Amino acid sequence: MTERRKLELQLNVPTEIELLYDEPVVGKSQYGDYYLYAVKSLDTEFAFFAPEEIHSELQNLRRGARAIVTKSAEQRGNKLVTKYLFELPNEDELSDIGK
Repeated sequence: MTERRKLELQLNVPTEIELLYDEPVVGKSQYGDYYLYAVKSLDTEFAFFAPEEIHSELQNLRRGARAIVTKSAEQRGNKLVTKYLFELPNEDELSDIGK
């Protein structure tokens, strides 16, 4: 099995990913269920632990499909709330990401 670095999404930075396989590796850890996808971003392969809301979108896609994921966070009182935006890009957007 290929060893891949973990893909860490930067806050407020759209990240284009391409699925390398149809299905994720699904498992359970001390933190709960996880969904591990093999993805390519900027010509590098990564292991991407998709949050539940991103997994629900990615499971409808197949190998070779591309998506843009953006991680954001906002302060709500004493809590920092993380949100994820999932987009299916058109071909014009794909060529602009990462430039």
